[in-house]
Amino acid sequence: MDKFFDYIANFKVTVDTLHPAVVAFMEQEAQKLSVTIKERTISGKSETGGSFSPYTSKSHRAKRRKAGLGTSNKNFKFTGAMWNNFNLNSEKTISEPNKVTVVIGFNDNKANKIASGHDSVEKRRGTVASSIISPSKNETGVFWNKVNKFISDYLKKNGI
Repeated sequence: MDKFFDYIANFKVTVDTLHPAVVAFMEQEAQKLSVTIKERTISGKSETGGSFSPYTSKSHRAKRRKAGLGTSNKNFKFTGAMWNNFNLNSEKTISEPNKVTVVIGFNDNKANKIASGHDSVEKRRGTVASSIISPSKNETGVFWNKVNKFISDYLKKNGI
């Protein structure tokens, strides 16, 4: 009977420590995911794996050429200001202390406005399903597989 109570006690400790451990792990993996999304998007690839549409404005292509930047397919990089504001934000609320919202995106209104404009154009052209900064199905799958493995390993490590 003592073994059963020891198991229950261990189970309670494990469950109590699991949530903060998972939150910390998810934030770490979300940060890695944000870097992957940024690198993929700057390389000119959308969440669907295709290339973004070409720059259509002649004046914008001329500015890019003058700056030594490519003009064929978009990479959403001109001054770098937009991507300097791309990161991970975690929000914890007092009303729901066990809930953490993790958002990957821009923390600047100007960068959000620029990205939103590109989202509209790329959706209309069919090169993105939702946003220029959306994770791909594969990237999302890799993220959740890592989280599930972390939870499974954590439970096994604690004898559950």
